[in-house]
Amino acid sequence: MLGMWLRNVRGRTPGNLPGLRSPEGDVRGSRGGLTTSPPPLVLPQNESVPEPDSPQASMEIEITPLPPLPVAARLLEFGVTLARADQQLLMLDYDGTLAPFRVERMEAVPYPGVKEYLATLIATGTQVVLISGRMSKEVAALLGMTPAPEIWGCHGWERLAGGEYTRIPLAPKQEERIFKAGYTLKNEGFGSRLEFKHGSIALHWRGADEAEQRAIEIAGLRTFEPVSGPDLRLHRFDGGLELRATGRDKGLVVRELLQRIEPNTPAAYLGDDQTDEDAFRALAGRGLGVLVRSEPRDTAATIWLRPPEELLQFFDLWCKSTHQP
Repeated sequence: MLGMWLRNVRGRTPGNLPGLRSPEGDVRGSRGGLTTSPPPLVLPQNESVPEPDSPQASMEIEITPLPPLPVAARLLEFGVTLARADQQLLMLDYDGTLAPFRVERMEAVPYPGVKEYLATLIATGTQVVLISGRMSKEVAALLGMTPAPEIWGCHGWERLAGGEYTRIPLAPKQEERIFKAGYTLKNEGFGSRLEFKHGSIALHWRGADEAEQRAIEIAGLRTFEPVSGPDLRLHRFDGGLELRATGRDKGLVVRELLQRIEPNTPAAYLGDDQTDEDAFRALAGRGLGVLVRSEPRDTAATIWLRPPEELLQFFDLWCKSTHQP
């Protein structure tokens, strides 16, 4: 794919192609800046443009889809950096990024092909780390890889690596208020919508109809807002609310991981949700932030890719750039 983009990027226009776009449909490149008009199609010497009414002009030309120019250029630049490096760091969210959302959370298995690409990258030297809002052991079970990559769960409050599980302790008052908030919602009949985690409690409404979603949201706000403060923050995510202890987040984990590697090591973070914005901001100026979701939104990421096709293409680019089959 890298070679294909190198050969073709100069002659492509951005219409109806993947890339970072505004909600109005404008194609956007790095950091959301509007793209300039694409260069004209460059034809080989002695090749003329067909007249509009000629049989040649009416023929359909098969074109391999390519990203808009700024997105392709950024990916090509990153691919060259990967190819020149002895070490690489790939950081990944799980739900919505590597796996589609499911109403039944334990049915959210990775998109076909994801595990194979990750196994190849791990086996050939790329450091792969998952950073999820889920519990790390849940992510490991759903991913189903042996050996499993390093996994930071609960927004950085727990870690599973090399078969060893560790938790970062919370302050007693944080644990107490999280538990009480969950107990209150459970008594109100929302037990099946609750996810108790180390460092947080999440209230889910995915799969509910509009009226039920609103009822769940009101109950969550009524319970979480009074106990939130400097040490506990209320967050919205795609499909619910979460009351989470402050002091750890995905951005902090990214910064810790970057401290382990040499400053010139190429690094990327792929994520989809608002909780991934901390990671994108932590990586700014140091690596490639990739928003992975079906629709664009305001983000600190560098580029936007749609799953699963463009996600797999990104992994393919990574493998080819590091000279792997």
